Amino acid sequence: MAPPGAPRSGWFSGFLTWLFKTRNGYLAIWCLLGMGALVAALWINVFGPTPGMLNSAESKTAFVGASAVVLLPVLLFFLNAKDNLQSGPGLLLPVLSLGLLVALTGIVVQNAIFGGASLFGTGLLPDTRAQLAARMALFVFLAVAFIPNIWNAAIFAEFEEQKRDRIARSKAKEGELGPDDESEAISALVSTAVVVVIAVLAYIAGGVGSSLAFENFYGLVLCGAVIGVFGIVVFIDTLAETEFIQALGRGTGSLARRTKFLASFYNWVDTGFVRIGASVAGMGHETTLRRYGLLAGTLTCLTLLAWFLPPPLGLVPAGLGFVIAISVSRLWSWVEEDRALAAMTEYRYDAPYRVGFREDYRDETLLGFMFVFTLLPITMMQLHVGQVFGPNLFAGATGKTYLEWFGFFGVELAKAVPIIDWAEIYSINPANDLIKFESAAAKHTVFLARAMVDLVLIASLLQALGVATRNRNQKRLFAAGHITRLDELVERSELLKAVRSARLGDKGIGEESLKPASAREAFDLKGLGRHGTVNFRKYDESRLRHLYWALSDLETRAFIAALSADSDRFPLSSAIDQTKEIAAGNKNEVDMFAAFQRALAEHRAAVNEIDVDDLYEILTSLRAPSGLKDFKYSLIDLMVEIGPASAVVDKLTGLAGGANPDGYQYTRRKIAAVIAALAPSVGDREVLREALLEWESWPEDSRPGGGYYEIAVTALRNAVVSQR
Repeated sequence: MAPPGAPRSGWFSGFLTWLFKTRNGYLAIWCLLGMGALVAALWINVFGPTPGMLNSAESKTAFVGASAVVLLPVLLFFLNAKDNLQSGPGLLLPVLSLGLLVALTGIVVQNAIFGGASLFGTGLLPDTRAQLAARMALFVFLAVAFIPNIWNAAIFAEFEEQKRDRIARSKAKEGELGPDDESEAISALVSTAVVVVIAVLAYIAGGVGSSLAFENFYGLVLCGAVIGVFGIVVFIDTLAETEFIQALGRGTGSLARRTKFLASFYNWVDTGFVRIGASVAGMGHETTLRRYGLLAGTLTCLTLLAWFLPPPLGLVPAGLGFVIAISVSRLWSWVEEDRALAAMTEYRYDAPYRVGFREDYRDETLLGFMFVFTLLPITMMQLHVGQVFGPNLFAGATGKTYLEWFGFFGVELAKAVPIIDWAEIYSINPANDLIKFESAAAKHTVFLARAMVDLVLIASLLQALGVATRNRNQKRLFAAGHITRLDELVERSELLKAVRSARLGDKGIGEESLKPASAREAFDLKGLGRHGTVNFRKYDESRLRHLYWALSDLETRAFIAALSADSDRFPLSSAIDQTKEIAAGNKNEVDMFAAFQRALAEHRAAVNEIDVDDLYEILTSLRAPSGLKDFKYSLIDLMVEIGPASAVVDKLTGLAGGANPDGYQYTRRKIAAVIAALAPSVGDREVLREALLEWESWPEDSRPGGGYYEIAVTALRNAVVSQR
């Protein structure tokens, strides 16, 4: 929006720029054209040469489906702006998308229960054109429910990659592979080969069936191979020094270069799961309620759609459900890898973390896999009834309810779980009324379901147990004095426990309690380290100081202030100093915003007052990072509030243009509008004159655009003239 007093040419130029050079402008054009097309179709239906063209069932359904061309740009209007990503994804877009998904689910369930599936028909091919139109409309709206969230996830993925690129890394020469890249390429090749071999063996076994028998020779070969693998692992260091192995290693370099594309492809898919799939499932939101609500709501709708849609159409939402569950699982694995890296690098902020430690996503992963257990039998039903692999995929499966399919999957699940595979050992066979294999394709389907249970679900459960063990070991090592801090996720939960344990119930917590002397009276620190709590009196002091300014919870901050006052262990610097330190250092948005909010509270309470130089220092440090629009605006607005006007004009001028301005037009335009508004109130003519000379010396490509430059220069020139 142009500032007050902008010339008409500036307004019009800005509007044209918005309309033809911004995302929302393009969406507005798209939306208007779509609405025009729909209105034209309605007009032709009523007044045109062929009235009544929308009277048939298929034409009405197609018209409803075509309305998605307007609904999609409307939803895309709620995408997060690329210049304002610091606060995370907004809630309105995913809620609207989930609402659309719920509406689609309600239509499908109502039609299946009360309409006899007449709306969508049965089977792979519809019986009528109206059913074809209904199916097309359904899947168009299903795509509309996910496309905006996928687009939003891509925006945040780009933002995250930009943040990672700020950290300097050493890179291998172009075209060469380092040791890690070479081993990754070979691992990708070996993994692909193993999967192909397993698939071929499964195909052969499925075709041969019960005529295939193991002989003693095969058993001997298999046992020998297993023993050989153990032997290689035991003597791997010695074997690695032999001439044969070293020559073999040199020979793998050429092979690694030729198979690098496999590793790149797998990494691309894995990154897509984490950055796109998990974000679509709501994992980018900060609060637990939002994440659980979006994840459970989305998977519930997909599960109902998978069951009630005519087979095999339900395979589409079932596949989406699997992708979302696996995406959340991969996100959790990335978090755990980052936690391990943090421990190895002694929690350096500039270590090459991929997603950080905001959440561990363990519970979200297990919730997603609960839905996987419900989707697997539904997928089998869709494959059987939809005759994807031909008729009679399973025996005795016609007309079975969901509980019967779930029971069949439970029997197969018992065979998949290690250790308790008791059914085949004791020759226990399914009863006659249970679903049974009928074809090779059925065997392949159950084999894939078992593989998912073995490789994904059980692996996640074991990882959850391993994480719990590692967390306990961290606390044990800290208690023994071997480490001075915990990783961020364990630290968060243990800090809350310690606060509750040490809190004196009759002492109130307020802003006054943030002072160390007052905080010491609200907590009993002598009991820390007992009853399973961590003794934060021995915790890393620099980390406690960082947490004091980064956290928003008053009680936790008062607890850290009490630790600060305990035997005068460590001083607490001001929040504005903490903000400047973060802005000049790792630029962690979450910590920086929290510290700045604390700085505002201190400023309002006249504890540690902020001046223009403090804010200018922060803005100078944030010239390059993207996605900080609201934060920069708040800094500039505070500068105007605390003044004086002459200091604000003097400081901000260097950021509005010239040799080293702020890197983004939205900041330059904001500064130009502020200076235009402040210029008449600046009493120092010399400041105004120097600012005007500097503004007039800037080349055109470094000035604020959209008419803002002309407005600011005019205001400065008028202010200089008025003070002669």
